[in-house]
Amino acid sequence: MLDAALRVQLKGYLDRLTQPVGIQASLDESGASREMLELLEDIVSASPRVTLKAAPGGDADIAPSFALHAGGAAPRVRFAGLPLGHEFT
Repeated sequence: MLDAALRVQLKGYLDRLTQPVGIQASLDESGASREMLELLEDIVSASPRVTLKAAPGGDADIAPSFALHAGGAAPRVRFAGLPLGHEFT
């Protein structure tokens, strides 16, 4: 989903992580969920410090959405929808 230049830039940022970061995705059967999962898998592939837990329905009222958390802590930030505009870059 991400082009090569954006993957390189993302890897540069993620290489600076000093602690693990988790992503929890809440998905449904929509095309938007499939696109979000593809994006999140691209992100996870850029760093061994980033993990992904994806589940149908997940733990959120909104799907598709994903939440970020540090290590084993509870999620603190949730994004609804697919962040491919200025939100991501």
